[in-house]
Amino acid sequence: MQERKSHELDDDELFFASLEWKHEWRRSLPRLSDRELLEIFPVSKETLQEKLAEWRRQRDIVALSIKSDWQKVPREYEWFFKILFEKCRLSELREIDRQIARIKRLLAILGGPTDKQGRRWQSMADLIAEARVYPIYEFARDKLDLKPSGKNFFALCPFHNEKTPSFCLYTESNRFHCFGCHEKGDVINLAMRLCGVGFTEAVRMLR
Repeated sequence: MQERKSHELDDDELFFASLEWKHEWRRSLPRLSDRELLEIFPVSKETLQEKLAEWRRQRDIVALSIKSDWQKVPREYEWFFKILFEKCRLSELREIDRQIARIKRLLAILGGPTDKQGRRWQSMADLIAEARVYPIYEFARDKLDLKPSGKNFFALCPFHNEKTPSFCLYTESNRFHCFGCHEKGDVINLAMRLCGVGFTEAVRMLR
């Protein structure tokens, strides 16, 4: 058998060596402060405020999804799912929190939101995001005669006369669609139509 030369690496050794080289390269890069990054890559306060609102909406969606999933966990398996949630779902939430904290630091450097209107806009955006993830089935079950069909529910359409149910609630996307009159939308649109209220009032109802 031919003896391997000392400078040759097998696949495993090459893989771990490449990881070490990657770490060494990253350590050699200059570590820039947030202020230095803003000087190199200028960004407006308005753009940061929009990004902050997007991340906050995303956090609300993920947090409500985690809460909903946790409520479905059988009691006898809580210990296992607690570990699973910690490794998978909660790590996603922590990454979102890290992004939110970073944008707040950048806003502080630029002076942050300087007017009450901007803060009111952020607050309303958060309320809309919360309303849009309100379970559409929970809202409609006392208002419509719903029949289950897999993960979805069907009912007679409340927006036109029909004898066969063609109005569908999609629980996964939290939306509705009528195959008869083609009305469709999210839970906010449904609240507006069923309750005869405006957009702002529908958002308040779904908090």
